[in-house]
Amino acid sequence: MYVGPGFPIPTLFELAKRVCIRHINVIDDIGDLPYSIVKPILMRVECPDKLKTIEENCSQLVPEINELWQLFILRDIGESTLHRFLNPLESGDSPEAREIINNTDWSSLYFNLREEKLAKEKEQVDELKKAMKKHNEQKEKRQIGFANVRSEDIGKLRMLDKGRSFSGVMSGRVGKDPASKVFRNAALNKALIKPGKGRFR
Repeated sequence: MYVGPGFPIPTLFELAKRVCIRHINVIDDIGDLPYSIVKPILMRVECPDKLKTIEENCSQLVPEINELWQLFILRDIGESTLHRFLNPLESGDSPEAREIINNTDWSSLYFNLREEKLAKEKEQVDELKKAMKKHNEQKEKRQIGFANVRSEDIGKLRMLDKGRSFSGVMSGRVGKDPASKVFRNAALNKALIKPGKGRFR
């Protein structure tokens, strides 16, 4: 590889790191390397399951790798949730709080929170489906209620919507005077049927 003037020659470590980052999706084990060396590589892991596999195969990464699980919680669960667990005693700088944070199994915490979120989302989807089903049933009942309206009555309703009388004598739109309103309401009531009474004669 040619390197021009003014450009530093990359070290073997930098070249190896670039290769690892490029193929991070197939890496399941980083041997006994310390977290300080592999952190730039692990930062590129986008799948929590992949990070869990690496953590299980390389126990020396704990507890430093916890900061990556905290980033996953921030990304997938939310900032408020992460803040709640980072401040268990409302004081993240106290020794007691720091001990709780350090002893937290952050990978297990992430997956538990993710399951809770998925369950809540599923519950919301089910409630929405029930509401839509109820709405469609009510809509279908209303449609059945109009099923026996005579075709001539439907034509009369359409004429009223256009502002014309049944005989075509009136022209333009129906006026706003009380007589026109009474006439329209009477026609609507006559055109519609009452449930269980059949059609009007």
